[in-house]
Amino acid sequence: MIDPYYTFFGLWRSKVTMSFVEDSPAKRGLVVLIIHGDGPDAWRSATPKAKYVVINLPYRTLTVRKMRLKKRTVQAIYAEEGNELSETSALFFDGKNYKYVPMGSSME
Repeated sequence: MIDPYYTFFGLWRSKVTMSFVEDSPAKRGLVVLIIHGDGPDAWRSATPKAKYVVINLPYRTLTVRKMRLKKRTVQAIYAEEGNELSETSALFFDGKNYKYVPMGSSME
């Protein structure tokens, strides 16, 4: 279980952040399951390479796109919050851990 959102803002223990209560009932209980697979079946294989449960990630819609990271391109999960400012963030795997990057907002 990982919590990249609160880890980005300095709270390192996901057991503590898991108990935070969201003020909006529509956002409660939303989690993202990420499965890393290997071989021809990839994530559908009987024994996945790794599994991650992402908690406290604010999103309305999720998309997977490529992201330019220094000198390389990585796959990233873009989370759009869907509030009046249309805030967007990205979640990407750096080879060891998942990293959360707020991308900013734009007025709709």
